[in-house]
Amino acid sequence: MEPRAGDADRESVAEKLRVAAGEGRIDFAELEERLDRRRMQNAAHRDRLHRGNLCAP
Repeated sequence: MEPRAGDADRESVAEKLRVAAGEGRIDFAELEERLDRRRMQNAAHRDRLHRGNLCAP
């Protein structure tokens, strides 16, 4: 069984996305899309959370 994603996992992913945006690897629109609350909450398991959000260029 896969480990479930918790608030700390989601915040970690969000911080990494903000850094990517600050470095210009993703634009603001993409940052907003990836930080969409429903999308983050739907990623119930850690691998899905990371796979869906951390594929930043």
